[in-house]
Amino acid sequence: MTTFEEILRGPMQEALDRALALPEHAWKATLVRPLTAALDAAEATRFAELERLVTAVETVSQHATLLAANGYVDAGTLQAFAAAHNACLVARGLVYPPQRGDAARRANPGVLIAAREKPTLREVEREPFDASAAAPQKTVEAGPEKAAPPRDERDLPVPPKPLVALEEGKGAPISEDAFYADIVASCLDRAAMLARHRTERPLQFRGEIEERLLRSVDAIASIGGPCIRLVLDAWKRSLESPGPWNTWAAVFTLACFSERDALDALTHGLTTLPPTAMEHARAAAEALLLAPHPERNGVCRTLLVSPHPVARAVGVLVLGRQNALGVDEIRAFLLDPNTSVTAAAAEVVDGLPADDVARLVPLLGKCMGLPEPAVVWAAARTLLRAGQKDPYFELRDGGPRAARLQPFGAEIFVLSGDVSDRTALAACLARTPPSAATLSALARFGHAGTWSYLLRQLANEDLADAAEAALMTLFGERVAPSRRQDAGAWRKAIEAMRLDPNVRYRGGEPWTAERVAEACASGALTRVELERLLDELAVRAGMRAPADGAAWGQELERALALLVPAARERDRAAMPGTWWQLRRSS
Repeated sequence: MTTFEEILRGPMQEALDRALALPEHAWKATLVRPLTAALDAAEATRFAELERLVTAVETVSQHATLLAANGYVDAGTLQAFAAAHNACLVARGLVYPPQRGDAARRANPGVLIAAREKPTLREVEREPFDASAAAPQKTVEAGPEKAAPPRDERDLPVPPKPLVALEEGKGAPISEDAFYADIVASCLDRAAMLARHRTERPLQFRGEIEERLLRSVDAIASIGGPCIRLVLDAWKRSLESPGPWNTWAAVFTLACFSERDALDALTHGLTTLPPTAMEHARAAAEALLLAPHPERNGVCRTLLVSPHPVARAVGVLVLGRQNALGVDEIRAFLLDPNTSVTAAAAEVVDGLPADDVARLVPLLGKCMGLPEPAVVWAAARTLLRAGQKDPYFELRDGGPRAARLQPFGAEIFVLSGDVSDRTALAACLARTPPSAATLSALARFGHAGTWSYLLRQLANEDLADAAEAALMTLFGERVAPSRRQDAGAWRKAIEAMRLDPNVRYRGGEPWTAERVAEACASGALTRVELERLLDELAVRAGMRAPADGAAWGQELERALALLVPAARERDRAAMPGTWWQLRRSS
């Protein structure tokens, strides 16, 4: 059976069938004709000519992405083209397998010390990773030996009843491999919990969390021997649990081991993830960026041509966030019909030079029309941070992509709206049930007239804490701690403030970039809260933080401390409390 028959025919035929079922339009022929020609020509395709066929299918798949942004291609058809695109990468990998050099293995047990400053590479004596034997190995637990019963039990003495006895079925001996597998699984679960805490707990605790995280990695490294295989097995078993934290923990742990084979194990693990697992891709990329492996970027280059969408997304995120991808490379990934890859590419455009970002603005605008919400928000956020207000205008004026942007409307108004958008913001919030996120957005919008809505949420048992936090964000510490969920106390305090409806407020004072920067550097924010404020500084004041919210603890602390004097200098050219200020790079 040829490579075409084995790998490409099925996905190509499925994509063609879906294209033929699309409504009649001039666009339909731009999909049907290239696929029909490719299928007709493929019958005689030799192995050496496969590249031309693969390129043709990739090109028409990218065109399908653009037509999905225009609303012509539906989500199911786009998925069929995505499968054809991925099959092309499988075929190309067979013809031109990724090349890499194998570094010589070293054995240096050393001393394992968890350091808060930054992760360090672990060089331990261990088994090399073998991809051909990567399937989880079943461990056979030894049971208690059973002696053959005597021929005549009447001749045996009756043993005395033991003072202490094990519960039936407990205490059976296990193999050494099963013993270490339990240790690795426990350490990996703990590392996953700590990875989640890095995101969900205030930044002031990040240093302590990271010390504990590195101790878990050291515990796994101390096993040596089969530690890489055991991490991979534990990672695969954890994929049934919700959330991406086990992926974060496994990738970080593997990338802390020296030698290339540890990253090969990581690559193998990524291919076991669902093809649409974008949260896992983000978690893996974040962990890989924090890990100290010197061959990280080389491996990520091979991930860019992986047939697995999540692996490609990880490669795009890791290299893109280091500004190691060119504008043409990112353009190609923005056209990838797999939404996890498209979303990753949209997220990293922000790191390009301003001229290169400008070249991608039209394509990012089209991405806002795609059906996947993660792609829509990634494109809109990148455009806003780049100084492009297209998402805001689309939403405010009810443009053709307004429906796609609606779920993110509150954040868009926070970043780009003004006092005249108060009614539009209220209408946007009325379309969705109140939540902690919407209350936070309403407070950060900064209009004093929203106080009555926030006070009503204090009576909502599920949102009382979020409403209290939102009132503090907007009005500051105006009420005693014991009465901060008392609507009457807040009403009295707010009325006494005599607020101006034309001024934007933060903490009860007119909004300034310095006030936002001080909140960022306070250590009291979670990562999500921090990144929202960093977006605000980028869009409203043209300021970029030298590190993002995923950075290692001490690096992030130093970067945020530098924001405060920069913001203070920035405010000298702006009037406090204005809704729009002159943008300037810092």
